[in-house]
Amino acid sequence: MKRILITAAVLLGTLSALEARPINAYYDLIRPNGHPRSDAIHNADLEDCYQQTGQSRYRLDGPAFQACMRAHGYRYMWGRYTHRPW
Repeated sequence: MKRILITAAVLLGTLSALEARPINAYYDLIRPNGHPRSDAIHNADLEDCYQQTGQSRYRLDGPAFQACMRAHGYRYMWGRYTHRPW
């Protein structure tokens, strides 16, 4: 019984370590060479696009989401999945 519990704990630990999260990068078209817009504005634009498109926050951004962000003044640069360091 003790071995089963230890094995289950190890498996659960490795599964959580394998969890990947998406990172998407956008280029600010409104202020490309000046001071970037605040994080609050960027987060509000992201939230608006998530609501409009129904896109999941746990996937890379799709074409509809990218078009929405383009309308808010951002150009999609790249996206990738990263694994948590722990």
